[in-house]
Amino acid sequence: MLKIDFVYKLDQVLPIWPAKDRWTLEEISSATGASTPHLVQFFSEGLGQDLEVNSTISGEDALKAQKLLKRRLEPEIAQREAEIEKRRADATIAYDKLMDKVNIMQIDRQWHQAMRSLCYYVGHHEADVAPEIAIHVCSEIVRCGIKSGENIQEIGRWLKKGTEIGLSMNNRYGMEEALDLIDAYGEVFFSDDFSHPQGHPILASILTKLEEPATRFELWGEYKRLVEQLYSADD
Repeated sequence: MLKIDFVYKLDQVLPIWPAKDRWTLEEISSATGASTPHLVQFFSEGLGQDLEVNSTISGEDALKAQKLLKRRLEPEIAQREAEIEKRRADATIAYDKLMDKVNIMQIDRQWHQAMRSLCYYVGHHEADVAPEIAIHVCSEIVRCGIKSGENIQEIGRWLKKGTEIGLSMNNRYGMEEALDLIDAYGEVFFSDDFSHPQGHPILASILTKLEEPATRFELWGEYKRLVEQLYSADD
């Protein structure tokens, strides 16, 4: 892994890494995708000390190392940010054009065609588009899938993807977006029109992944009410 890639990966990991918690390099490798030798190299440089493979790192030290590495990589980061901004702008333009077409397809009740167009967009632009847009596209895919009578596994796959994008934001807003998706479409997994033995397990699997972040972002009450609402309606 390149040093700059590690710096960006830490941006995703640090929000869920308590300042005083010490993680092993193995745990950090699992969270960032960086190999242990690379972690030893990056943190040794960022902290100004020689580390060993059995060293542990606190969230506070990880932030300190990241700040120093960012200063040293400032020109490379500026260039990458410009590239990211260009790709994001292109993806946003493509999104606006897509939704103009999809809205017409939906008016004409061409649900399956609309779903395919939306899926194609995600496949080509997911890495570049803003997460808020990606979540909305996933939501529209689920809606079109329901309207076109798509199987519950496919509906569940896109609902899961939308919630995962929300969780990847690592903030309360992203968690709220994930819960909103469940609130909008969760009842489908109990519907007779989409009855399938895997429906309940699919939804349960998604809800399980939301449980811990709901607590972390102080949305446990909202999460609990949503679960109770869904399962009470099934009784």
